[in-house]
Amino acid sequence: MVSDVSMGAVVKIQEQREKFPGVEVAQTYERDYPYGNLAAHLFGYVREISGEQLKAGKFEAARQGDRVGQDGLEYKYDRFLRGRDGVQRIQVNAADQSTGALRGRQTSIGETLRLTLDLGVQRVGESALRQAASDSPTHGGAFVAMNIESGSIVGMGSFPTFDPGIFSGSVSPATYKRLTNPDAGAPLTNRAIASSYPAASTFKIVTALAGLGSGLITPSTVVDDGGRIKVGEAYRQNAGGVANGPVNLRQALKVSSDVYFYKLGMDADRKGGDVIQRTAERLALGKAPPIDIPGATAGLIPTPKWRNRLYEKYKGTKYATDLWTLGNTVNLAIGQGDVQVSPLQMAVAYAALGNGGYLVQPHLGARIEDSRGQTVQEIGVRPRRRVPMNQGHRRAILEGLYEAANSSGGTSADVFNGFPVKIAGKTGTAQVPGKEDQSWFVALAPYPNPKYVVATTVEQGGFGAASAAPATRLILAKLFNVRQKQKFVRGASSTR
Repeated sequence: MVSDVSMGAVVKIQEQREKFPGVEVAQTYERDYPYGNLAAHLFGYVREISGEQLKAGKFEAARQGDRVGQDGLEYKYDRFLRGRDGVQRIQVNAADQSTGALRGRQTSIGETLRLTLDLGVQRVGESALRQAASDSPTHGGAFVAMNIESGSIVGMGSFPTFDPGIFSGSVSPATYKRLTNPDAGAPLTNRAIASSYPAASTFKIVTALAGLGSGLITPSTVVDDGGRIKVGEAYRQNAGGVANGPVNLRQALKVSSDVYFYKLGMDADRKGGDVIQRTAERLALGKAPPIDIPGATAGLIPTPKWRNRLYEKYKGTKYATDLWTLGNTVNLAIGQGDVQVSPLQMAVAYAALGNGGYLVQPHLGARIEDSRGQTVQEIGVRPRRRVPMNQGHRRAILEGLYEAANSSGGTSADVFNGFPVKIAGKTGTAQVPGKEDQSWFVALAPYPNPKYVVATTVEQGGFGAASAAPATRLILAKLFNVRQKQKFVRGASSTR
């Protein structure tokens, strides 16, 4: 079967049917995407079912030639959206005249999937990402905006993006290569769920919870931040060697003191028991989020056991690694080293901090409706799962994040200066070998009783306040219907 045939070919076949015995021309439908590339990574696309998919039986009642969902929501909810082709059989005589109808098959139209997305938030979020990445596809990025109580995704975007309508016709090898080429930004990759990055200082809430929960610190424990600290035989320092003086937990989060968290990492290493890793695991880091679109990555929370196993596996080869050391724990404490997370994972972790200690299932589907708009099925999600979290510890961390976004000297205070909605937020600046720093920002709003989390990252975007935080401000403004016109305002903070 050949699809996407030119009108010239159709006319030729119709006019010279005797030359093409057994060839039939039939019209079919193509999926239309009225919003173009908006939310393309979420919707996914449809293509003709492959022979392998037919053999595997992945798509119920699908036949050769059927178009089925191949990614995103199209894939996940294909059984509701696809419907079923009908067949009308007519008996004819030798003169090709109808002599009666035979048994056929009734057409069944697909049902409607209602989503949790907010169209305005989605548009603003994708626009903010483009601005943050300066329209450079190799400076890609992603954002997630989610209700922290229900896990409903109100916005999720990835840059660069693509037009899903491309897949409605034939896709040339050159086109597909461009869509997957890293040098072109790999537009098909949904960076919000499928890419893993160092979390940088956004990870400090995990280290803080670990330190508080294991008794290594209290909210009032003071560390003298002189700008650098000796770790083993080497010195580690804050970005630019800035000395913050005596700081407690709230102040350390406000100014993003690496020295404070280096010290906490050293204490955690001496204590043993992987206290930071265990806390990260409780917040669902290192696990693929159970979102209702395919491709979510598990990322990585490194442990001594994991690294030492790599050491034994690759010892003596060009892939050889070192055994786990104190330096690895210290790197982990500030979200660097081998840490790998996705924006969605960070949104889920911060949601637990914001909602009092509950893990939610992120989801895009809300309900299935029939052609009359009547609900056929509600989309079920897992019940929220309680994770151990001392409420006093939680409040202390939130207070530090609030100070970071609202008080003089806070890492994102200049970005959110004058913003009418109070937020708690954390910048992050991840060092990536061979590339410019990666920008992060995660916000909870409104403070002190947040309803939403927004997690934004920009590859090669510089400091957290420079690109991710300004993009997040634009998203929050739309999320909370702020009426004043918003500008993309880059912050001046140069902390990591």
